Order: sequence, then C-alpha cells, then structure tokens
Amino acid sequence: MVIGGTSVDIIEGEKRIGGSAYYSSMALISLGAYPTLITNTHMLDVLFRGVADIIAPSEGREIIYLLSYKGSFRTLRAIRSSLISLDKLIKGRELRGDALIISPILNEISVNDLGTLAKLSRNFKLTALDLQGFVRVVREEGCIVNDVSRSYNVLSSLKEFEGPVVVRGEIGEYPEECRGSSLVRCAQYLPKALYLQTAGPRDVLVYDGASDRLCKFTPLPNILGDETGAGDIFLAVVAYYLSTGDGIVDAIAKGISASGLKTARPNTSWFTEYELNIISEKVKGSRQCIGR
Repeated sequence: MVIGGTSVDIIEGEKRIGGSAYYSSMALISLGAYPTLITNTHMLDVLFRGVADIIAPSEGREIIYLLSYKGSFRTLRAIRSSLISLDKLIKGRELRGDALIISPILNEISVNDLGTLAKLSRNFKLTALDLQGFVRVVREEGCIVNDVSRSYNVLSSLKEFEGPVVVRGEIGEYPEECRGSSLVRCAQYLPKALYLQTAGPRDVLVYDGASDRLCKFTPLPNILGDETGAGDIFLAVVAYYLSTGDGIVDAIAKGISASGLKTARPNTSWFTEYELNIISEKVKGSRQCIGR
C-alpha cells in the first residue's frame, strides 16, 4: 500500500503527472503488484483503473509544483498544497498487505498522523517511510526548503511501528549530525531500522541497525535524464523486494537499478523485473561496507 501525494509538476512550462503516489505505484505495477493507494485526489483513477485501488477524498485536489533544474540541483516551488484526511479515509476499511509505503511530498500527511500510521503498520510485513514530505516547508513566494528539525519527531516515532522499518531520505533531509558516515553514530540513539541515505545520482548509504553495518552502493554510471520521482521509485522497489523475501543487498541493488533506469528513460516503460535482476548484479558488486 502507498500513502502519498499526487501532484501536477510544471517543468520547463510542461505539465506532468507527479508525486510519490504516481511514481511509487507505477513502480509497483511494473513489478506485477496490485497496490492500494491513499492519496489526495482522484486524478489517477483513469490511469490506474484495473491495476490499482485508489482511496481519496471526493473533493480532493492535486498538489501543484513548479520545478526547475540546474544540473543535478533542483528548486521546488509550491503553487498549491493539498491534505489527506487520513483518519477519515481509512475509517472502517480493512487495510493490510506486504508493504506499507509512507511517502508524503508536502505535508499532505504530517507528523500528527504518525500514531495512526504506527497502528496501521500492524497489518503489514514491513513499513517503508520517506522523510521528504515531512520535512518540507513552504517559505516566501512558495519556495520549498527543508526544516530538518522535523525529522527528529519522525525518526523518534519509529519505535511505535511494528515489524521491520525502512527509512529513506536525501542527505539534506536527515539531521546534520546524521549525514554521510556519521549516520553510524547517529543511528545508535535512533530506533532500530534500515536507514537509506541518498544524494541524487551519487552513492547510496545504507545503515542496517540489526547488523550495525554501514554500506555504500554506487549507482549505475553515466545515467543522464530526468531524476524526478527517482527517490520514490527507489524506496518502493526496495520495499517490494524486502516484503516478498529478498535480502537487503538484493533489494537495495534492485531499487538503485530501477531509479537509474527511470532516469534514463523518458516514457513510463521504465524497467522490467528481468532488467532489474541483471543490472542489479553490477550494483551489488559496487558495495563497500564497514562494521561487523
């Protein structure tokens, strides 16, 4: 199940479907899953008819973003925000499955919803949570920046979740003392989880609290293209493979491969499971670890 935002992304004057609800669900559908999607609008109903279930408020509106890129640096502006009334949407529903993917993009679900989400996690094999939408705040003229102080509340709440927990965040979404190799020391006082720290097209750091090991994976080289949604796809693919029995190394490598292939391909035929099985072997070979 995916809980996250649906957006209209305006990039170089062109309007595109966006948001974690779209990218995560597309990734899961590509792998043969039939996801349930809780989001802020019914905009995806036609696109996902017959391949996913959508739960959204009848009066909901899509989030609107203005995105601009300079190299690998991205600037976000919010034109319009939207909310998900989580308690109202899930009331009376029997929601369960393999993976619970929590991936807001602009506070459409908030820190105040984490208690509800922790109770919901009892019905899933694992929880995968993305920091991005919890830490983003809107400043003057719609400019979006990260308030990493919010990440402390999110990370400390993980102890309330049942079952394995996976956390993803860009390096700038983690607290400053938890960035890079410092993630090892920082994780000592955080709830046990699998922490994934990404940095755009650069190396992915993975700290496994169960084994007390920090590993670095190098993404596919020479990948050029549109990186929008790559982080959403990465987390969704990792969660899918972990929840269906893959080990951590295989799941991470397949997630990195999926996000790289999406970046390189402009259409929605981003990847196949066959491609991930082959390409992930190269990503696995790049793994370097410290710790036990």
